[in-house]
Amino acid sequence: MIAVLFCVAIPSLAAEVEEAAAQTPVFYESNIQQLFQEKCLGCHNAKTRKAGLDLSSPESILKGSESGRIIQAGDADASLLFQMIESAEMPPEEKNHLSQEELQQLRHWLNSGARFRETVKTAPAVTQHDIIP
Repeated sequence: MIAVLFCVAIPSLAAEVEEAAAQTPVFYESNIQQLFQEKCLGCHNAKTRKAGLDLSSPESILKGSESGRIIQAGDADASLLFQMIESAEMPPEEKNHLSQEELQQLRHWLNSGARFRETVKTAPAVTQHDIIP
């Protein structure tokens, strides 16, 4: 009888722990910033900006790239950044690909709202109509 209760209680407890972890807010500065520094900033920094993308600050992340917005707060699967990384298109060097744990951290950050600890001032979006009359 005790063994049956134990077998039923453990999966239930594990599900509760997993659900609580999914609801815990994740901030860029906690894990994601370090991840970007290690895996992405060699090409996507304020100076190099490959594909018009700078991942060195919250403001530049929210600004996006030549392709537009790269993150969709609350939906990792709709985020261009996550799509590129999950498909292993980025980073281009295999040695810098994200581990499954790092990929899950990024997914969790995006799904939990892509939060930053500090309030980020975003520049207004600039369209071609602002540049070309």
